[in-house]
Amino acid sequence: MKKQNTENTTSTEQPPTAGTQALVGHPVIRPPYELNDHLEDLIAIDECDDSVFSFFLDIREWSEVENQLRDLGKRLEFGLHSNEKQELYRIEADILSLLGRGLDESYQGLVVHVRGGDEPFFRVIGFHLPLRPQVIADRSPHIVPLIELRDTYDRYVVLISDEKKARIVEIVLGTVTREAWLARPDLRKRVGREWTREHYQNHRQDRDRRFIQEKIDLLGELMEKGGHSHLVLAGQKNRIAAIKSELPERLRNRIIDIRRLGVNDPQEKVVQETIQAFVEEESRESIFNLERLRTMLLRGSGAVVGLDACEATIKAGAVDTLIVASSGEEHTQRLKAYRHRTPDGAYSTVSKRIEGLLEVALAQDIPIEFVPRGSFLDDYMGCGAILRYRGAEHIAY
Repeated sequence: MKKQNTENTTSTEQPPTAGTQALVGHPVIRPPYELNDHLEDLIAIDECDDSVFSFFLDIREWSEVENQLRDLGKRLEFGLHSNEKQELYRIEADILSLLGRGLDESYQGLVVHVRGGDEPFFRVIGFHLPLRPQVIADRSPHIVPLIELRDTYDRYVVLISDEKKARIVEIVLGTVTREAWLARPDLRKRVGREWTREHYQNHRQDRDRRFIQEKIDLLGELMEKGGHSHLVLAGQKNRIAAIKSELPERLRNRIIDIRRLGVNDPQEKVVQETIQAFVEEESRESIFNLERLRTMLLRGSGAVVGLDACEATIKAGAVDTLIVASSGEEHTQRLKAYRHRTPDGAYSTVSKRIEGLLEVALAQDIPIEFVPRGSFLDDYMGCGAILRYRGAEHIAY
């Protein structure tokens, strides 16, 4: 998984900026392509005595959100003090008020981090993807599901082409963040006037080659500058074949799927028709890295597992890829309740230590891979690391 980069590298359409965080009670809903900045803001929030409530909501059916909030709240009530319960009820009302003020109907998921008390804050980000409903109460914002969401859906590029037009679409977290268009001039009107039919056929072939090369050049520029590693080709069958045959190897190796789409298809259809292929490819890559981790462990070089080893190697700047078992609400609550002594003699929960690893990985721009639970990694607190160089596994911890 690569760190998202939303820098505009070509004259394309760019979504409007959401703006800065507003006052508590009137939050700005950040769009999904600002997830990196959103995570940095959440990590920077200092802990205090008041609880932070982290809500992950499925808002595809707005009429069901009130019941969803009520059900989520009931799961927390038994562990809260009376004043915290009142704060929870007030927050639920604030979230419903937020939805009632006219949220973009294209959003399917909403993540809310909110704290009352003496140091209040209210942070919201929307997604064009459905989320698994859950709520976590802790002293700091719960961000693991956001990082996992980023790893799962990340970003990819779709090239759709027919004989006269081409469309390049960048999709980040299920949201179209930019588009580029190319058009080939119509030459048929010149037949019988400026050119003979033979000249027309020769010129058409030349223009076809030039049009394909223009698409490839722009595609390469977008993918390289945007850090994209996945490409989907779509459009007319003969156009796809012509483009694929001319792609340089570095781009051809990034193709993950070929789809039948029209150049003028709406954005929603382009996303729906391509995102599952991307998710499946990301899953395959995660499993590949898990097996790579296991192989290195069996060889006794190039990898470590467990919290202590991962913390030591990432602190030393020796981690190439961090691998973490996927989170789940029940699993998260269990880890939050399990405390043990850390190498420095303090006591901390497994959940907090894993979040700490993820925060360092984000700060160092280290790729993070989430893998399904049920693997050998579960025996090592659900975390492991592929190292940048051999011998790093001997770093003292």
